[in-house]
Amino acid sequence: YQKTVNLYAEPSRLGRSTFSLYPTPGYTVFSNIGLGEMRGGIVFGGNLYTVSGKQFFRVSSTGTPTVLGTLASPTGVVNFSHNGTEIIFVDGSRGYLYNPETATFTPDISAVDADFPNGATHVEFFDGYFIVNDPSASGRYRFSASYDGLDWPAESFASAERSPDSLQGIAVNGRELWLIGTETAEPWYNAGAPVVPFEPVQSGFSEWGCAAPYSIATNNGTIFWLTSNGEGDGQVVAATGMNPKVISTDAIADTISGFDTIDDAFGWTYNYQRHSFYVLTFPTEDKTIVYDIVTQQWHEWSSEGEDKRHVANFHVFFNEEHIVGSYKVGQLFALDWDVYTETGEKIHRVRRSHLIHNGNDDYIFHHKVKVDFDTGVGDTATPEPQALLRWTDDGKTFSNELWRTIGSQGEYHTTVEWRKLGRAKYRAYEVKVTDPVKVVIA
Repeated sequence: YQKTVNLYAEPSRLGRSTFSLYPTPGYTVFSNIGLGEMRGGIVFGGNLYTVSGKQFFRVSSTGTPTVLGTLASPTGVVNFSHNGTEIIFVDGSRGYLYNPETATFTPDISAVDADFPNGATHVEFFDGYFIVNDPSASGRYRFSASYDGLDWPAESFASAERSPDSLQGIAVNGRELWLIGTETAEPWYNAGAPVVPFEPVQSGFSEWGCAAPYSIATNNGTIFWLTSNGEGDGQVVAATGMNPKVISTDAIADTISGFDTIDDAFGWTYNYQRHSFYVLTFPTEDKTIVYDIVTQQWHEWSSEGEDKRHVANFHVFFNEEHIVGSYKVGQLFALDWDVYTETGEKIHRVRRSHLIHNGNDDYIFHHKVKVDFDTGVGDTATPEPQALLRWTDDGKTFSNELWRTIGSQGEYHTTVEWRKLGRAKYRAYEVKVTDPVKVVIA
């Protein structure tokens, strides 16, 4: 029953509850790029590099885009990395390299060195080497010559050793290179050996595989992914150190298990103030769920209403701003916690309660519901912001909407309550605000 949309939990500063709910950010247009969806990005040398449709762009700090090259494929996730001089990115069909110092774009690395594996979906930089997964062989990855993204020695490869499952993706987390397969995961480290310097961490083998290759994401020493193994799939795990632990709640696991398609899910992370968030989007299912690493709470993040995925395909921190790329159009947006719309469109902020009952299948009379808003948040544009209340007694149908003001500007002592709400054996209440104001629920 419980549901939290476009609100995230913050340890309460008001002293009236354990947590308060604060609004997720709105956004404004940072740059108009190309004609296709935004597929990935990286920040390097004071510029943002990104792909829109089939075109590769450099974007300046003022948002000005410049076309640098063309990709073979117009859709799908693009994964980036750099070695301090060169940028490599892969799109599941080819590998591409751009050297900002020489302004040289290489549209197909395998045409320069045939040992580069076309079809790679992930690229990382680790201890002087570019590393990519090699879909041509189960469990295999390849690595470049030191600091040279156009040189891929034939002998520079290795394979995950302790299980024959296919490699879903790779990720660098701290001092380890994680190889994550369909049923298992194992971290490797740089042992300094000749030819192949990497070896598996003997104590690091895990039977948490990956159900969605692009769900793999890292943040400050923690690695996340959507799981799969011999017992099933659909849990979310996080590893800080060698051992992944489940972070999805029963409710989140139930939500994911209800999806028909999860293998196209993708994840990314970002930090804001004291919080770090793992954002997991299921594009086919049109749903985005978010885990707060600090509070260990989940919420939903949506655009265009409360039952849609969020617009962001990826995130970078650029020019002191949180920039995301749109999945719908060739635009970059700047997230802003002081903006309460999405390029002028309403944001639906929703909190649904737990199920209220007395455990004996008896009626409860609901004389009053009071919601403890931070009131008096109206402004010149929205002088009388409103909240609606509705409820469900069967989990399927809802009552009519009842509206109350949450206070004009400066009306800090406004009471937001609804009276004479009838009786029910089981009931859950839902509160929603769509007005463009700062919504805080204690």
